[in-house]
Amino acid sequence: MIETLKRLSPVPIEFVDEMRCFGFCGMFWDDGVSSIGHPFIEIDNNLENHQKIATLIHEISHAICSGKNCKCVKIYEKNPALAEIHAYKYELKWLLKHKQKGALKYEIEQIELHIKNRSDHYVEAAKHIMKLKLWQKCLDYVK
Repeated sequence: MIETLKRLSPVPIEFVDEMRCFGFCGMFWDDGVSSIGHPFIEIDNNLENHQKIATLIHEISHAICSGKNCKCVKIYEKNPALAEIHAYKYELKWLLKHKQKGALKYEIEQIELHIKNRSDHYVEAAKHIMKLKLWQKCLDYVK
C-alpha cells in the first residue's frame, strides 16, 4: 500500500528517522516553508505500517490541495482548520474505499485525541469531522 501511495502523491515523499518538526508524525512542506526548495512530504519512519498509511494519505491530501490552489490553502492564515477538515475528509474517504481498517482505526483514535489533548485548529477540525455522516461510517466499519 505504501508503494501505491507513493505513486498517488503529487510530491516526493521522504521517510525519516527524525522529523524536522518535533511532535508530528508527518508533514507536508510546501514551497513557502520548505528549505529544500520544492514541496515534499516527510513521514516518520518509526511508525508502524498502518500508521504510515494513515499519515501519508493525510499529507498527500494537503499536497493535492496545494497543487490545486484550493480555497483551504488560499485562506490558511485566516482559517487553518479548513485545511485539516479537507485532509481528514479525503483521508477517511480514501481509507474506507480501500478497506484500510487498521489505518482507519488509528486515524479515528488520532482525531479523538485531538479533542482531548489539543487547543488549536486541529480541535476545530476534529469537531467538524465528528459531526459528519462520514465519521459514523468510519466508526461502523472499524467495529
